[in-house]
Amino acid sequence: MMRRTTPRRSLGACVLLITAPTALAQLGSLTPPPGAVTQTMTPLADVEPRTPVGPDTTPGNNAVVFIIDRPGSFYLTQTLGAPSNDVAIRISASDVTLDLNGFTVRPSTGGFPIGATGSGDGRGISFPTDGVQIESGHRNIRVFNGTIRGFSGTGLSITADDVTLEDLRLEDTTLWGVDTEGSSDARLVNCHATGNGGTNTDLTGGFLLSGGAAAEGCTSTDSVGTAFRIINSSSTLCNCHAKGAGGSGFFVDSSDVRLFDCIATQGDQHGFFALSAADVEYVRCTSTGNTWAGFRSTGSHTWTDCVASNNRTFGIDTDEFDVVPECIILRCQVRFNVFEGLRLNGRVTVEDTIMQGNGDSGINASGDEAFIRRCTFIDHSGTAISVLSPDASVIEDTVVTNAGGSAIRCGTDTIVEGCRINNAGRGITATTPGCVIRDCVVVNAQLYAIDCITTGENVVIEGCTLQSNDVGIRLGDNQNALVIANRIRAATSAIVGTTGNRVGNIVADPTLSTSPADNLTQ
Repeated sequence: MMRRTTPRRSLGACVLLITAPTALAQLGSLTPPPGAVTQTMTPLADVEPRTPVGPDTTPGNNAVVFIIDRPGSFYLTQTLGAPSNDVAIRISASDVTLDLNGFTVRPSTGGFPIGATGSGDGRGISFPTDGVQIESGHRNIRVFNGTIRGFSGTGLSITADDVTLEDLRLEDTTLWGVDTEGSSDARLVNCHATGNGGTNTDLTGGFLLSGGAAAEGCTSTDSVGTAFRIINSSSTLCNCHAKGAGGSGFFVDSSDVRLFDCIATQGDQHGFFALSAADVEYVRCTSTGNTWAGFRSTGSHTWTDCVASNNRTFGIDTDEFDVVPECIILRCQVRFNVFEGLRLNGRVTVEDTIMQGNGDSGINASGDEAFIRRCTFIDHSGTAISVLSPDASVIEDTVVTNAGGSAIRCGTDTIVEGCRINNAGRGITATTPGCVIRDCVVVNAQLYAIDCITTGENVVIEGCTLQSNDVGIRLGDNQNALVIANRIRAATSAIVGTTGNRVGNIVADPTLSTSPADNLTQ
């Protein structure tokens, strides 16, 4: 006999049915009160009172269309047209926010029906701290969301401190799009300059940044002058792009500057140019397709994970200046530049860097000393590595493939160790005394695997493997060279010039070798 099962009701449903009448009773009447519905929220104007810019609220004078002379939040209600020789808006107070509201500030008779005339400086928006015009010391100012176009001076001129510019377009001004000279701690975010600058390519252009300015996500396109110029120290630029500058893309005339993820392309001068600037750091920056060098610098500079390619002179150039204190290049790519990939002066460190297809050579270092480690050189028509520094240098664990001249050309007391060379006119050329060449491999050199014919006195060649070269090792007579423990295979001549040098026995059959110093030819 089957037992009938009674359905179980949800405990939650029971609780809801029991408690709902009580809860509804506690809520009170659902009937709205009599009369019109009124606002219960605080009006936006009370949260942040905003003032429209206009003749009644921000009156100007005979040289300035509008003057904001008190703290507060201001905004445009339409395009602002100013006489071409006048300042359109001047902010002469601290704690000011100006929202351009998507409109354009321009020199014209359109926009606001303004009849003011005068002898202003032709600037779009200015923050002067000149005591003749206005009391100095303004700060905490923000301008955003609009376009400033076509002024005969500067689009946006700043001499106040702690100014923020966001989401602005600066177009077709004769001096600068933005000029922060005389200010400190300006911040620019997503500002875009187009077609700015005049005949002086160094003193006009897109952005003039000064006094600890920081710029992020800013671009300068087709500037007549310099795209970005940095002066007066301690500025930082991130994700900024200079394209088609008539001058240099980034002109650093200041110390203690950091550039992260910045790009300079298709400029008429250098991509990045640092003049009389110490302690400049480039991180993940790219310079490509510029008429002059990708990077040209003097001072102590560091490049990390940077790219210099397809520039019409050098990839990175620190020569033709006074001696550069120190240059560090880490994990960079230097490719297809017309002259040398790296032309360096001073104390040089290059590590984990790729040089490919540069016209004359991969690297030409002629300063104090050079340290080249774990680098790769590919397809150079001239000498891949030329290190003729007067002091001891080190080239180690580096690979050279396809060099039309010497793969490595080294100077006084240079140590070349653990390098691999394949296909070169000459493998390693030691032209000055004291070089040490150890544990290197040279394959398919058209002339000499190792050439020390000129002034290579006291050279040490030890533990190298030389294969399929015309001549393994060429020495000059009476150079006191030490040549031991090398393996020389498939060469027309193994070692040339043994007179007056210390050369280990040349042994064709390894089984007949009697000393670790023997040079083996099989």
